[in-house]
Amino acid sequence: MRRAVIDLGSNSVLLAVAELREGQWHPVYELSQVTGIGKGTKATGRLCAQGVEDSLAALRTAFQDAATHGAQQVVAAGTMALRMATDTPEFLQKAAAQGTPVQVLSGDDEATLGFMAVANDPRFASETRLSMVDPGGHSTELVTADRTAHGWEVKYRHSFPVGALALREGPLREEVCSFPQLMAAVKELDATIGLEYRPHQCGHVVTLGPRVPT
Repeated sequence: MRRAVIDLGSNSVLLAVAELREGQWHPVYELSQVTGIGKGTKATGRLCAQGVEDSLAALRTAFQDAATHGAQQVVAAGTMALRMATDTPEFLQKAAAQGTPVQVLSGDDEATLGFMAVANDPRFASETRLSMVDPGGHSTELVTADRTAHGWEVKYRHSFPVGALALREGPLREEVCSFPQLMAAVKELDATIGLEYRPHQCGHVVTLGPRVPT
């Protein structure tokens, strides 16, 4: 059995095709396309026009590649940019019309799915407490959970409205940032995430991010 998931993020469209063998999912094919649908969305409340066109094209490519690699089921989901924008319904209609339907995840769902990806990884099978950090373009998800006899018990879960794309459009907008700009970004992160999360013991921390070619 092969399945595919497509992550339509604020800055990129990611595709992963995996095959189920002996109870474990094994990656078969991955694709990353930078589209920038969330550029300027925090300021304007609307999706980036060029990003919309690029994302629709990226979705067509992702669905085609998923079929080429034998995926029997394809699910595409959008995240923070689509949650924020007022013109998201128009984009969803265009995506559905071209045969590449997209659903919009809530912040809690995005956090939960990210944590499940980590919790089901055999590399962390011996961990009794796991924390997942998922820094995206316009949001960052944090989950901490304990392993119990009946599964994972969530101690903390939240989606914060801060991400790399938003920081690049704010305090880190310069190509080469000054020390005061870096400190402004740190202050924003601390104000949004640090003080709320600080009391929680995090256990083993896993940060999600793009795969770096070696």
